[in-house]
Amino acid sequence: MRVLGLALGDRTPDENTIRHFRNRMTETGTLKRVMKAFDWQLHKKGYIPMSGQIIDASLVPAPKLRNTDDERQAIKDGKSALDIWPDDPAKAAQKDTDARWTRKIGGNVRYREDGKPLPMIALPVFGYIKAISA
Repeated sequence: MRVLGLALGDRTPDENTIRHFRNRMTETGTLKRVMKAFDWQLHKKGYIPMSGQIIDASLVPAPKLRNTDDERQAIKDGKSALDIWPDDPAKAAQKDTDARWTRKIGGNVRYREDGKPLPMIALPVFGYIKAISA
C-alpha cells in the first residue's frame, strides 16, 4: 500500500484484473523488462535483490523444553529424540528437537511524550518460523 500510495479506503482492482494484467505483461515480455528495471533501481540504491527471499513469516510456538546441558548439546549436535532418550521412548515422543529459539519484534507501537515512537521490543519465542518465500 505504501509503495502504491494507497490508503485503506481507496478503491483497488480485484484479483482477476490484476491476474489478467500480469498475464498480459508476461505474454508481451513487459514484466521481465519491468522487473529488470526494478532490480537496476535497487542496485543503484545499494540493495542486492536475491531470489528465494522471505516475503512473510509467522512464528508457530512449540512447547518449551526443559533439558539438561548434555541434552541441549545433543540437540545442537543434530541427534534425534530417540538417540538422546533411548531408554525412555515416551519422553522422546514428547520432545521436539527441531524447534528453536528466536526473537519476535512486535506488539503495539508505543510513543514518547514528544510523539516519537519508542524502539520495538524483541520477545524470545520458542517454535518454528513458517515462511512464505518468493
